[in-house]
Amino acid sequence: MGFNVPMGAWMRGPLRSMFEEYVLSKDALMGLEVNREVMRKHFEEHLSGTMDCSWGLWIFLSLAIWEDTHKGKALESNILFQ
Repeated sequence: MGFNVPMGAWMRGPLRSMFEEYVLSKDALMGLEVNREVMRKHFEEHLSGTMDCSWGLWIFLSLAIWEDTHKGKALESNILFQ
């Protein structure tokens, strides 16, 4: 059956600073504007335990990390983001 990933705890713990660095510090992801006020609100609700937004936050974090890692390579090879 598998196991549950403790994403909620990870977003409050070891992934917290990564989320702040990769998502909350940016105005755009993949060329799309990010409403940092709304993003921070959901992040704060998750941190306080008011809501469990962990999987939604994870999507933005993984996208931001992917973009940071691969966007420059894709631009250099002229494959994506044309």
